[in-house]
Amino acid sequence: MKFKDQLLKVKFMQTFFGAAQKMHSNFIVFDDLVVVGAGNFTASGMMSNFENFYIVRDAKTVEQFKTQFEYLWSLATYRSQMPKTM
Repeated sequence: MKFKDQLLKVKFMQTFFGAAQKMHSNFIVFDDLVVVGAGNFTASGMMSNFENFYIVRDAKTVEQFKTQFEYLWSLATYRSQMPKTM
């Protein structure tokens, strides 16, 4: 199966245009909960490092994370639309 045929959609965002803009948002939104924390969603971040993750089930907070995700998604671009060089 080719990457483009997978169900997961991936977008990219250039966030470092100098010292002022950096993004480090680590959260996953599910239907009725959010997993959020300082750790990265990697094997070491989930299993080896001393990271913090929280499971949030408060409906209002989950909706706010969904809104934030949609905003970030709207700013990002698909790989095929990215410039060849930065």
